[in-house]
Amino acid sequence: MRQAKQRGRGGPPLLDSGFWILVALAATSTVAAVAIKGTGGLAEGGQVILRDLKVILPQITLGITVGVLFSVLVPSSVISRYLGEQSGVRGILLAQVFGMLMPGGPFTSFPLVAALGRLGAGIGPLMSFLVGWEAVGLHRMMVWELPFMGGEFALLRLLSCLPLPFLAGFLAMWLARKFPGIRPEFHG
Repeated sequence: MRQAKQRGRGGPPLLDSGFWILVALAATSTVAAVAIKGTGGLAEGGQVILRDLKVILPQITLGITVGVLFSVLVPSSVISRYLGEQSGVRGILLAQVFGMLMPGGPFTSFPLVAALGRLGAGIGPLMSFLVGWEAVGLHRMMVWELPFMGGEFALLRLLSCLPLPFLAGFLAMWLARKFPGIRPEFHG
């Protein structure tokens, strides 16, 4: 937070510790690639990076666009009312259902969760949404599990994972109340 204030805006710091860890990993990987495979390894890695960026950058851009426009279109009073800290069990369950129904990958879900957080959603509903999307994900059940694993496996996984989003949301809400210092800030 101190770094963000130093920049004079409310956004996250651009050069935080996570950034520098990634820089160190990238530099170490580059040195290792050259040491093991020579400059050919570096050229090969560069081609793969460019190919991956062609796929990932449009998805990230669209996901951020969805999250930002969502936060512009939906009033924060609506999000606070239904998913805010005071929404309790109802907010956690509602977020779980939305998360379970949310199609798409992390490039869509995480920007949307960040937008919900900026709009006033509580940590319990946010966690419930994410775990509902990750652990239950009905779209993945339809596309992957039913065709590949069969109905019995899909049903067993659904039933065994169904309580997880609620439990994660409730636990996150409890932990955030017990340890206020771990409550995340959503920048925007």
